[in-house]
Amino acid sequence: MIVEPSSAINGVWLDVLRRTEARDVVTPHKIVKASVNDYVSTLLKSLSEAQVTGAVITHSEKPGVLGFVDVMDLMTFVADSVSGDITKESIQDLKWEGQCIAWTVSGDLINYSQTDPYCAVSPKTSLLECVKLLAKGHHRLAVVESGKIITILSQSDILEFLSGRGVLLGSKLDLPIVNVGLGPLGVTSVRDNISVIDVLRYMKTQKVSGVAVVNSEGKIVGNFSGSDLLGINEENFFLLSLPINEFLFKIHGFPKLPVCCKITDTVEVVILRMLVQKVHRIYIVEDMKPTGIITLTDLMQFLLAPLPPQST
Repeated sequence: MIVEPSSAINGVWLDVLRRTEARDVVTPHKIVKASVNDYVSTLLKSLSEAQVTGAVITHSEKPGVLGFVDVMDLMTFVADSVSGDITKESIQDLKWEGQCIAWTVSGDLINYSQTDPYCAVSPKTSLLECVKLLAKGHHRLAVVESGKIITILSQSDILEFLSGRGVLLGSKLDLPIVNVGLGPLGVTSVRDNISVIDVLRYMKTQKVSGVAVVNSEGKIVGNFSGSDLLGINEENFFLLSLPINEFLFKIHGFPKLPVCCKITDTVEVVILRMLVQKVHRIYIVEDMKPTGIITLTDLMQFLLAPLPPQST
């Protein structure tokens, strides 16, 4: 639950949120734009080349933005498009389904996952209002001026901006994550020998954008999210039949280790680790077994939450 900051945050910090505007926070972003009629194959190539996880979809014949398409939309669309169990005999069918997805127009994927609808703010919108929107689950906000998107404001941008102003948060950053409501609450995980297609279907039913990959001992060995699909195209779509561990190695060319923390780590450690590693989630582990997860959305909610009572 998001707590209204008027009764939750000290005056200095609340003043910073109110006085800072969206245009003061944003850093230069590569904005990927695609026409509503562009093929998904073209969109995927553009996202992969820019190394971003979402694109702005525009009208084909007139000015205006129709919405976002991000990797969560792609992941959900793939999970819906591939039918049946994956076997050696069905690989040819999988290749055909990959071509059908590649030839789908981008407009069909706008907010397909229904998890991150298009949301716009003006350059003069206060950071407080932006954080409120991002804390509700929006991963990015379009900053619009005179009807045109001038940049994208993401959850990571907020943390980047605030990381150099931690002193204003007082003791909030110094507290262990378990003391501020960011402790273990369970984590969605999959075995490392499960096929990518089955993982995507599971993620769709769980409504999550990322999962921990664990071995037979329950220890975390990787992370899989929609961004790992950026290297997929109609030529290598059959790779989705591979076990998730083999797929990640083929796509990235090296073991993609998960970013983890301990329950005793402070909020500051978690934020800095996520920023340095450029990840959207960090796993809380005990003996390398995942017990919880902290996402960027969790941290947006943390910014609006009251300080817990301190023992004397």
